[in-house]
Amino acid sequence: MPLQTLLNSRFQILVNQSKLPMAVEAYLDSITVEIDRNLPGLFQIEFMGLDFAEVPAHFSPGAIVDIQLGFDQPEPLIKGEILGLEPQFSSAQPPRLTVWGCDSLHRLQWGTKTRTFLNTTDSAIAQKIASEALLVLQTVESPVVHEYVMQANQTDLQFLLQRAQQVGYELFMADGTLFFQPILQNTSPRQVLTLGQNLLEFYPRFSLMSQAAKVTVKGWDIFQKQAIAETKNAGKFAQVNDSNLAVRGEVLARRSGAAAAVITDRPVNTSMAQQMAQTQLDQTALELVTAEGTCVGNSQIRPGTMVLIQGLDGQPGGQYSFEGKYYVTGVTHRFDVVQGYLTDFKAKRNAQ
Repeated sequence: MPLQTLLNSRFQILVNQSKLPMAVEAYLDSITVEIDRNLPGLFQIEFMGLDFAEVPAHFSPGAIVDIQLGFDQPEPLIKGEILGLEPQFSSAQPPRLTVWGCDSLHRLQWGTKTRTFLNTTDSAIAQKIASEALLVLQTVESPVVHEYVMQANQTDLQFLLQRAQQVGYELFMADGTLFFQPILQNTSPRQVLTLGQNLLEFYPRFSLMSQAAKVTVKGWDIFQKQAIAETKNAGKFAQVNDSNLAVRGEVLARRSGAAAAVITDRPVNTSMAQQMAQTQLDQTALELVTAEGTCVGNSQIRPGTMVLIQGLDGQPGGQYSFEGKYYVTGVTHRFDVVQGYLTDFKAKRNAQ
């Protein structure tokens, strides 16, 4: 990718829906936006040499910031609230100012609660909590109706993440909407990244260390007064990649020595145990191949989406192909006046 292309990147920052004056933009040094599954999105805007008299007028705490990055036309990356200002003073260089904040997901971190939810689903619980925080929720109806669920001295974010992990869902903000949906909900690649073109660096890792041939959930049904034991085998996990090198259950079992995982510390009924076993198996399988990469800035690469990695033919890998679809779990969009706009991403895949 020619350096000139990277340096042609454009940015736009709106504060309370008003564009920053050119006199303020002239001092901008860098922009960083970090978006990860299950965490509030974070933005940092750094200025070098900015007159601090300009700060109160444009960067008051609580102000709504909309950051856009791109090339031909800047595209929305994050919309959040200013939560902090961090100036740096030195006799050796002009003063620096870092303006930072988070997207609306941080509202779910305000205070802890203890309460119960009766005869409801996890998606309905998420809808109730999102409405309380004045957030727009997009979800997929979860299949299991719980007779009793307790939020025990937890923040809403901690509680929703706990529920998401148990049912194989993920939680993240995108375009001002809170998503509570199954992992691998979107299996069509959103972007194609080719080494030597828009993909600049790619570091995949294949490991069987955390894999299991099966998962068993054991518990006690307090309503039926009977023991529960549900097992799911590795042959049934969802596939990220559809190549013929996809790791099948029987192969995984043979390579991992028929290792089994047993969960016994969570109260369950039969349907919950089945769902929990499958969820744990799917999440474990996604650790088979993990990767980090850097590409030309791309606002469409976000957690919960797929990217298609190409151009690795002839690269070291032997019998294992690291090309294919990867599930994005986190991204960092970074812009500075020297390097231009780049996107770092973290991804996973349950196939070789």
